[in-house]
Amino acid sequence: MRLPLRQLQQMQRQQNGDEDRSGVGRLTPGGAGESKQQQYVGVPPPGSGVQPVAPSSMISRVRAPFIGLTLLAAATVAGWQSKRVYKERQQGLLEEFGATMVAYLGEEREMASTLKLFRGQLGPGSHSGPMFVAFIKQMAVERPADIRTILDLKRAVALMQMTPNALIEALPLAMDGLQSQPSMLGKLVFVAERAVPAAATAAKLRSKFPTWSPETVATLQRAMLENTYREMCDDPDADSAENLSILGLTEGEASRLREDVEEKKAAAAAAVAAVEAEKREREQLQDAVKKASEYKPRIGKNQGAAPKDAPVADDEDDEEEEEEEEAQDRGEGTHEYECTKCGYIMFPAAGREFKFYGDDFKCPTCGADKGSFVDNGVVEV
Repeated sequence: MRLPLRQLQQMQRQQNGDEDRSGVGRLTPGGAGESKQQQYVGVPPPGSGVQPVAPSSMISRVRAPFIGLTLLAAATVAGWQSKRVYKERQQGLLEEFGATMVAYLGEEREMASTLKLFRGQLGPGSHSGPMFVAFIKQMAVERPADIRTILDLKRAVALMQMTPNALIEALPLAMDGLQSQPSMLGKLVFVAERAVPAAATAAKLRSKFPTWSPETVATLQRAMLENTYREMCDDPDADSAENLSILGLTEGEASRLREDVEEKKAAAAAAVAAVEAEKREREQLQDAVKKASEYKPRIGKNQGAAPKDAPVADDEDDEEEEEEEEAQDRGEGTHEYECTKCGYIMFPAAGREFKFYGDDFKCPTCGADKGSFVDNGVVEV
């Protein structure tokens, strides 16, 4: 069935709801004497299920490129996120590997199993360098700078099959991760220079300290060496040729350090003994003060005014009576008199105390008077 173009356009306007659009029929132009004929287009018959195709709009022409750009941006963001997640995962695995290796240092079987396990988890590619960096950083943080750590690092280097060139690249990277911890940097340099000396020298590790000069680094490294030896002086094998070779000490240097250690030990022991002696003296003084308070009622009990009806005696009679009374109170034997001010002790002969211990007696050490002395009782000879 064929319909005129004008009628087809009217049908399209009705279907689209655009009643304001004016249809314009297209006629084939002719000459002055030619008749104008209408153009015809094919329209599918009713009931055929085929709908007429409407011309594309501006939105439909822009929509396709916009959707394409949106899909491209989404794919880019998804790729970036996937890459970030992958890096975080790899970094977490490396840190876990370093901690596990340090925990198993010295146990080569467990270290080998750890190495195999984490290489599989990290996936394809070469990860030896990053794994070694993570391991030695953790070792510098957790392990002391001693001979055992040096030997364990040597075994780890052999187990991980680190070549000299790989070590020269990895060691500075490990130090870059410890720039904010100078003490950890010092331990790493100390251990590396003795476990892998050639690689440590080639990597110029002492120049990697952010603020310290080479002279300062050298001084601190020497101090660390001497402290390490001092701490192992109690070991019978401390002066063995192998240990001195690992540390880089000569026999003369080791002997000098050992003498220094022994002198410091003797000084420390003397200081402890002095503290103990002072403690004992303080306890004795406290005990003397306590006894003085207990004997206080007895001291000077005969002093005071005599009764009004008492006969007047001469000085010699008074001294004899006082000596007799004092002897009765003291009992027989030599007595010990102690100064409560300074702890001075004297032992007057029995029956003759007041010949040398009169009322005007003064302590020969601190000058305290007689009242500061207490009678500690009879001394058994």
